[in-house]
Amino acid sequence: MPLLTVTLGTGATRFTSNPWRAMGMKAWQGASPSFIGDSSAVTTSTGIPVPVASTTVPPLDVSGFTSGAINLNQWYAIGTSGDVVHIQYTAEE
Repeated sequence: MPLLTVTLGTGATRFTSNPWRAMGMKAWQGASPSFIGDSSAVTTSTGIPVPVASTTVPPLDVSGFTSGAINLNQWYAIGTSGDVVHIQYTAEE
């Protein structure tokens, strides 16, 4: 599974500018609370909370897309500027 590291900016930060397609993804955050969503309008109150993964807390699993693969360049993360969100994804074949 390929891995992306998204360094957060001051607003919603796009995962990638590349048109990579994924069948599912797992996400975990750096030191501060982070949120993800499929819109640049994602906020800390509307996004999906991303956990700090550890040996006892699994990463957020976003999968089971009923309409096929998603475009990772249409997903965004928001949180503390300079922090990171890690994304591991299953590439479309």
